[in-house]
Amino acid sequence: MKSNFRAIPSIVIQDGLAYVTRQFRKQIYIGDPFNIVRIFNEKYVDEINFVHPGDSLIDLSFLEDLCGEAFMPITYSGGIRNIEDVKAIISCGVDKVGVRSGLIDGCLNLKEISGAIGQQATVLNVDLAQSWRRRLMVMIYKNGKKRLIDFDEYLSNLTSDDFGEVVIRSVRYDGMRKGVDTAVAAFIDRFPSNSVLYSGGINSLGDMAELENKGFVGALAGSFFALHKNEDAVLITYDNLENQSACV
Repeated sequence: MKSNFRAIPSIVIQDGLAYVTRQFRKQIYIGDPFNIVRIFNEKYVDEINFVHPGDSLIDLSFLEDLCGEAFMPITYSGGIRNIEDVKAIISCGVDKVGVRSGLIDGCLNLKEISGAIGQQATVLNVDLAQSWRRRLMVMIYKNGKKRLIDFDEYLSNLTSDDFGEVVIRSVRYDGMRKGVDTAVAAFIDRFPSNSVLYSGGINSLGDMAELENKGFVGALAGSFFALHKNEDAVLITYDNLENQSACV
């Protein structure tokens, strides 16, 4: 049976270079972003996710050039502080915009964003981390500092009309290739959306099949598509459940 599960490479872009991360801290250099996009073009990836860390927006001319090289849909997240930033990102050729911390301090409004670029182009990013009491909470970074927020508080003012899809990330499993963080994956039922994606710990197509069975529509992964096994050696590759089912 054909699978519609989306397998999405997620790449961190900083200072014009490409990285993957481990637990949102360690960055592993994987090469030139343009070369990586060209490789993924040749491998017919479903789509690609770019993340720019920190509080500042990515260089827009750089992003526009990068989008011009890509033959697949692109989602961008990072440094977005207002609706003008959102519109500028879309004008570069990005298909979807992901937001997170700006929702907390009030400088971003999901309803305003979805009204400007469309619900289908608006992505809610939710990073889940353990508190000292081992309770899963939403983690955001602002001015280089980590902050944990109660999950129900974070979602209290959101409705499914405000965004097209949700990406939930396991901070603990990010880049670790340990498989699915089942505690984080269990949060799928807590979101007012039928389009939820997972990120964190992906180590095999079997992990993606597990997520599909749980109801996720896709998975984002960095190390799985960019590194050789659990090493830091770069190996850009790609596969998805559709290719797997075609080989059965």
